Amino acid sequence: WWGKKVYFVDNEAGTGGNGTMGAPYKYLETAITAARSWDTIYVRPRTPDNVGGDPQAIVPNTATNWSIANSKNGVQLIGCGVGYDPRTAAYQTRLQGHADVTGTAPLTVLGSYVNLENLSIKRGGSNGVPLVNFYTTSSVINCFGGTVNNCRFHMGNGTTASTGAMQIESYWYAVIANSYFDRCSVAIGISSSTSEPVGIRITGNTFCLTAASNYGDIWSTGGVVRIL
Repeated sequence: WWGKKVYFVDNEAGTGGNGTMGAPYKYLETAITAARSWDTIYVRPRTPDNVGGDPQAIVPNTATNWSIANSKNGVQLIGCGVGYDPRTAAYQTRLQGHADVTGTAPLTVLGSYVNLENLSIKRGGSNGVPLVNFYTTSSVINCFGGTVNNCRFHMGNGTTASTGAMQIESYWYAVIANSYFDRCSVAIGISSSTSEPVGIRITGNTFCLTAASNYGDIWSTGGVVRIL
């Protein structure tokens, strides 16, 4: 566990970096590909635009959304914005799905013990899908222990228990904490296609939903969930 690598991503950097602080990767997918179990990836926010200081989004370089594979256990993906209040727009590290990708979440997590922190996530070309999907399939069994802390989920528009902005699909012992769900139709979805989710802990989150879009803050069709 000790001595694992740290990678840096700066979307404003040129290509050809090696992932160090002095020569960061330009693309997040390059860092995710390079990372091995228990590595850490720090992502710098893009330069704010000229309207209200909102950050520009980091998007995939090619028409494939991000995925952390089942073999990459314990990867930490951390945004490096100046503030740690997920409700504050300025200088957030904002990730957005690719405009030409439909049907998949901007970020899918298949590994165990993956930690997402201080990120703002928004859909791209996909409608009616999760923004982040902690996912277990019949061929990837017993993924567990992932955490989401201090993140912002922006305008997810899935309307079922299997398409929440933060989706937990047959994934065990996930923790969703201190995050802000901004105008998401279903904020947190919990469903079980291959196994019942077990030990899901939801604590300290804020839900900001409009009446027209609110299908539920937390929608679960199975599993053991603890809400604090």
